[in-house]
Amino acid sequence: MVDDLYERLGLSEVIGPLKTKGIPLDALAHGLLAYKMGDNFSVLQASEWLNQTEMLGRYELKSFDEKTLYRAVETLGHNRERIIQKLQDHVLELLGATGLSANTRIGGEPL
Repeated sequence: MVDDLYERLGLSEVIGPLKTKGIPLDALAHGLLAYKMGDNFSVLQASEWLNQTEMLGRYELKSFDEKTLYRAVETLGHNRERIIQKLQDHVLELLGATGLSANTRIGGEPL
C-alpha cells in the first residue's frame, strides 16, 4: 500500500532532488513513511527498523547512523512548503483538475 501510494503520488520526483550526496533522501523518506504508517514510534526506532538487513535491501539503502535519518527529517522539514505544493499539484493532476491550484475552490473562487 505504501509503495503504491508513494509511486502514484510521485514522491520520488519531489523528494529525490532535495539531496544529491550520500544516502538518497528519497529512499530514507520512503522507508520512514512505511515505518510511520505501521508503528509510528520515534525516529530512532525508525532508524533501527530501517537498518535491518531486509529493510536495507527493500529500500536499496546502505547501513546508516541514526543521525542520518534525523538529518533527512530536518531536510524534509526545511523543504516542506515545496514538497506540499508539488504534492498538491500532482494530486490535482491525478484528479483531472489541472486548471486549478491548491488555493482555489472547485467553483474557481480563491480561498
